[in-house]
Amino acid sequence: MKRLSLLLVVVFALNVLLAGVAFGENEVERVFMRFWIGERTYHVNDVPVEMDAAPILIEGKTMLPIRFVATPLGANVTWDRDEQKVTVRLDGKTVELWVDENTARVNGKPKMIDPDNPEVKPLLVPPGRTMLPLRFISENLGSKVDWCPDRKEATVAYPVNLAPKKETVLIIEGMEEKCLLNLRVSPLFPYAIYVDEDRYHMDQKEGKDVILPRADVSPEVFMSFTHRPDVEPSLLVAEMQEALRENYAQVQFRGYVEMPLPSYFLYASGGDAWNDPVERCYLVEDFDGGAFIIRQRLFTEAEEGHGARFDAMLKEFFVWHAGKGKYFPPGAVANNEGAVHTSCWDYQPLDMAPKAGWEDAELEGLSREQLVEVLGCPPHVIRMTSVLGPDYNRELWVYHPYDQDPTGLFVWLKGEAFHHSTLNEFSGFWCYEMTNPDFWD
Repeated sequence: MKRLSLLLVVVFALNVLLAGVAFGENEVERVFMRFWIGERTYHVNDVPVEMDAAPILIEGKTMLPIRFVATPLGANVTWDRDEQKVTVRLDGKTVELWVDENTARVNGKPKMIDPDNPEVKPLLVPPGRTMLPLRFISENLGSKVDWCPDRKEATVAYPVNLAPKKETVLIIEGMEEKCLLNLRVSPLFPYAIYVDEDRYHMDQKEGKDVILPRADVSPEVFMSFTHRPDVEPSLLVAEMQEALRENYAQVQFRGYVEMPLPSYFLYASGGDAWNDPVERCYLVEDFDGGAFIIRQRLFTEAEEGHGARFDAMLKEFFVWHAGKGKYFPPGAVANNEGAVHTSCWDYQPLDMAPKAGWEDAELEGLSREQLVEVLGCPPHVIRMTSVLGPDYNRELWVYHPYDQDPTGLFVWLKGEAFHHSTLNEFSGFWCYEMTNPDFWD
């Protein structure tokens, strides 16, 4: 109960500290394009558009006339016939490519189109169309590109202010489990999420995004996403309670929670047997008066495994904000200078002490993942996410290295890497510490 009280104090203090600070008003359109190999029709924000040449696969790369990508993004494309060169410009970024050359220039600097395959290069195909590499150009203009081999579909999302991959460590049944999470931008709704694609895949079914296990699981397990742009999350609680009661014997509304993401939380259960169905429902605000409905379908025995992995993905859920033209954590408040937002407070019932040998470990220069390797998962975490990007993020980890001793090992991270550490008395995080600008220096 004491730790829960501390959590509420910290969250309340920061909400008060940052309340009333608003995003800018100029809206930026989110562009999402879908291309299919061999198909001359592609979609821009679900609107069909015709191309004069279909995308093709060359050396495993999607190649197409680049103006069909550049025009929806608002980019400028020029062709120099003498040099056989294409130049694409967008928002201060310039990408130059030459026919039959495997090296391009990005903002004036040479860059191989595919460092692993020198045969990937622009080419001319009859009757004189220049086919260019979709991924190379799109990513260097600030887009996120995904490829679905089953559908032979390439998607382009723009703009994207998030890193393509993240690593995290979970504790499942007392064992550490490393997860590599890949960024996926929803083709249906204004959000992005990092997905554990080694174990799960993201698909679209019946107008919803669905994350499903790659392996067969019985009873069924999945996490679904829908968007209600016309209703605030708090106004959906009663509706979702009624919907859950149609299928579950017990339905509880557990109030507003911060973990795994800021949301109104409902919990439903069909019984106590190992295979009885369980559902977790999170109602999450968007930044335009609407709500995301996220439903985790599990069964009792799957809550610790699949449930923990689903929650790890939800900790990396980001909402598109048209006023800033970027993705932000749900509930974020920020000004134009990039004020920070508390994304979460974690308390995990792990071993409180760092791993053996921590006193002699050299921490300087280690990344988050390397610190976990050396010290183990931290029992206490406060994470602050900056709207300026990951280089400005801050984290504070606290371990308890000595039995029956209030001393804490404090580990500060800046920009996803170790910054410094101290040994000091630990008695909880208090709001005066959180609101002190020196706390994160």
